[in-house]
Amino acid sequence: MLRQLSRHWPKSGRPALAIASVAAVSAAVLPALAPSAAASPAPAAAGKLTSAVGRLLLINGDRLFIRYAGSGGLSSLDPAPDGRPLLSLHVGGASYEIPVDAMPYLGHGLDPNLFNEAMLQRLESAGRLPVRLTFTGAQRAIPGVTVTSSDGQTAAGYLTEASARIFGAALYRQFRADHATASYATAALFSGVRIALAGAPAAARVRPQFPMHTVTVTGINQFGKPDNGDIMLLINADNPFKFGDPYEVVNIFFHGVAKYSVPAGHYWAITDFIGLLRNGGLSQHMVVAPQFTVNRDTKLRLSSRAATSEVTVSTPRRSTGLSAVWTVVRTSPGGVPASTGTSSAGPLFISPTTTKPTVGTIRSYTSLQLISPAKFKGTPYAYNLDYRGPPGLIPQQHFVATAASLANVHERYYLDTRTPGVWLTIGGYEAQLQGIIPINILSRVPMP
Repeated sequence: MLRQLSRHWPKSGRPALAIASVAAVSAAVLPALAPSAAASPAPAAAGKLTSAVGRLLLINGDRLFIRYAGSGGLSSLDPAPDGRPLLSLHVGGASYEIPVDAMPYLGHGLDPNLFNEAMLQRLESAGRLPVRLTFTGAQRAIPGVTVTSSDGQTAAGYLTEASARIFGAALYRQFRADHATASYATAALFSGVRIALAGAPAAARVRPQFPMHTVTVTGINQFGKPDNGDIMLLINADNPFKFGDPYEVVNIFFHGVAKYSVPAGHYWAITDFIGLLRNGGLSQHMVVAPQFTVNRDTKLRLSSRAATSEVTVSTPRRSTGLSAVWTVVRTSPGGVPASTGTSSAGPLFISPTTTKPTVGTIRSYTSLQLISPAKFKGTPYAYNLDYRGPPGLIPQQHFVATAASLANVHERYYLDTRTPGVWLTIGGYEAQLQGIIPINILSRVPMP
């Protein structure tokens, strides 16, 4: 979808907003978000959206804007100024949005419920993220956390949007320091402290109810060496409720190995091989193993080099600022979906597949956003594109947006003062809307 934006001022001097939008298969685009601005969503699927809107703060300063649609919904990511890629996980009936640099610290300082959308929606208040700190020794200050009360080795506190960015900067520095050696369990930032969402229930202690088998996964990095520090997820393909909790599915490669203890069945895996760029950003190589069987101790090998297809797009008019949301949905034979993916403005590579699963199905979705070049003279424009892969396969990730495949939408904005602006239209295919996943990443532009 190509969207052209024009700005005008009303003679009355009274601010107004005129929006024209089209419900289409491709999600619409955007430019912009101010901290105090409100989103103005347009419908993406007839009869699916409700008026329920949420705004959530993550511990690193990222924000999510959510419209709920029945049992699922739509969310848009407004990243902190130095925000990192966000990994989405919708499994076992819950949705998690986890910054990639926070993922390795789940269970090693950070509780997964800090990223549970339903929990955040229920417990956040007045733009604050409430946290509970548990110390194993003496209490100490945590970057960005304001402590309101303490009792022995526990403390209660909160983060605001500004202070969460302070924590987010400290988290990213720690991640870059730990990544090469996979030393997340001994990170100085989380030494002697566990940070949880205040008011969220503690994780239940469970005992396996099935005979368990060991899955040993070998990870090979982009240089052909045993991988250290990268993230992988392993999920049951027969029924994600059987093995799909974020406490158990997330693992980290250490000296090239990650191990799981799982019940017998069919599984799928996805690995995010992360590259630390010199400009401070991150690249991602997402590798998917669509299906494998576990009926005894099992070995699996995943190589970063399998992610050969970079996410790119050709557009009829010059465009820049590519941001991408790539999502893979794995549906069980009983129709239960589990999805995961990433929201990224950096280099993103995906592993195409050539064999369809024999148990359930798999499908990928690639949502792309671009805007007109910064020095473009004329009415600014933006592209918002959504591509659905074929059922059962993950395709190559270079896309061509032809003029004939696009819907043109013209918008006019009326303002009588200079201010940061926001435009947000969200949508997607029905399967994308069944789980709460980011459909776009917001960028800021000045207005008028």
